[in-house]
Amino acid sequence: PGPKSHHTIEPPIEPRSMLASSSTRISSPARWRSWKGFRLGGVLLCAGVAVASGSAVCSSGFDADGSALMQRGPPRVLAEGAGVGKEVLKWGKVRVLTTITEQPNFTIGGVQVVVRSVVPVFPPDGKDPYMAFVTNFDEEAWLKLNSTDSGLACTSGERPGFSSPVEAFGGDVWDRIYWSRWTAVLKCAWPAEWRHRRCHDVRLADHGEETGKYQTCHDPELAQEGSRYDLAACVAPVWDDPKLPQSSGAMMLPQWLEYNVQRGVQHFLVYTTMETDERQYAVLGPFLKAGLVTQIRLDVGPLVRLHGPEKTQQLVINDCLHRMRGRTTWLMTSSDVDEYNVFPSAPRGEPLHESLRAAVGDRSVHAVTYGFLQFLHPDMPYENLQISSELREAEIPNICPKLFVRPDLVECMFVHWPMAAARGTKNLALPSANLSTQHYRRTRPEVDIDNVTVDRRLTHEVRDLDAALTRRYGQPWRAWAPRLMPPGWDGEARAEEGAMVQVDRLEARPGAQALVRFMAGLREPAFIEGMFWNVAG
Repeated sequence: PGPKSHHTIEPPIEPRSMLASSSTRISSPARWRSWKGFRLGGVLLCAGVAVASGSAVCSSGFDADGSALMQRGPPRVLAEGAGVGKEVLKWGKVRVLTTITEQPNFTIGGVQVVVRSVVPVFPPDGKDPYMAFVTNFDEEAWLKLNSTDSGLACTSGERPGFSSPVEAFGGDVWDRIYWSRWTAVLKCAWPAEWRHRRCHDVRLADHGEETGKYQTCHDPELAQEGSRYDLAACVAPVWDDPKLPQSSGAMMLPQWLEYNVQRGVQHFLVYTTMETDERQYAVLGPFLKAGLVTQIRLDVGPLVRLHGPEKTQQLVINDCLHRMRGRTTWLMTSSDVDEYNVFPSAPRGEPLHESLRAAVGDRSVHAVTYGFLQFLHPDMPYENLQISSELREAEIPNICPKLFVRPDLVECMFVHWPMAAARGTKNLALPSANLSTQHYRRTRPEVDIDNVTVDRRLTHEVRDLDAALTRRYGQPWRAWAPRLMPPGWDGEARAEEGAMVQVDRLEARPGAQALVRFMAGLREPAFIEGMFWNVAG
């Protein structure tokens, strides 16, 4: 049950008898591979997708109890005298919009709701300011929030008598993807005249009885600086592993940032932590100096221990979604640093947002969804840029797609699709001939040589990207990249090792399979129906 403003769309789908068992052990690296989250300087914040030939799983690569696949090293403290490098001290406090720490929970009808962040949203046009609560989804709490006698409201300790009813988003979805309800976003209107305040005293009251108290702070100048962007991106903390230097997040991050700047991304909201590695700040420094990056600091230790890395990724996506409300037309919420978005037929140098505008036309669209092409890493990634690789798997991989979203029209996100969007808008899927992401994720030893093809759609841009990186960092990539390799690296690049992973909630696999098959068979742009409930906008 939900608000009367909600409605559903029922798509054609395979019968329920095709549902998989609720818990499946995955092994055999020849048939399976898993996106793995690795720690960079003590940080782990990467959800995963386990994929098999013939089936797809849009679930995180974590144990069923929520524990992480891999965690490395003790936390580090951002303070002088604690062994922190000069790059961290130089850039760690530059352009920090806010710091997200552990939040108190609240109760509704006796049910506890876990709050992840509280976001003050004041769109630059001054219209419809609000507070957004990013919470862990709970079925019982969701039913109470959407019952006819729900009385949850925002109040303020600074204005007696102020009360604003709470709306909830993210729980009304097509039943075969119910497992992706990891996050619910709660919203309440907030006084526009408080837009210049640094901190806000927010209370939650259930039928007039206070049930939660929050102080949320941000830098109002950073939150409202500049004109509206055409395209921006959310960047989660990157991962790293000395056994897989070709997949080093520190090494891939500068290439990915510069590529996207060249493709028209005008701003990056980068999530860093109290444990962020020196190498990441060496990468971010020139972008911070240029005003292209704003930081959100995560006090990630308590957050990960309390909620698990997979839900922390959901926090980043949804927190960023609302912080960019009214500030950008398009947003890349979940693109990883090994994913390069390409419109193959676009004129060289055309900004991504111009290609999006041409693809969407006059359609009423809240998201544009696209699939993957799986590329090999270059043989010597510490010398050659990722986009220099011209080899990829010939077949479209069974991986759930990614998307561009319009944050003004979306209220709640899962990694691969919107969970709630404005009524009357749709999710437009584009075939790989129109738009895809080149995913640099494979190595020669793990690829079937008979299933490899040559694809040079980005190799012609290597020289321009290398020149841009040289201008940004003051030296050629080959001279600079080795400094970014993982500690303990011995100079050898290795194949990614197959992992045995316990993937939970596999009863949802048919829904994932349906979407992947739909994308793989797509030849013309088409709308994705039934992947979410539309909500009143």
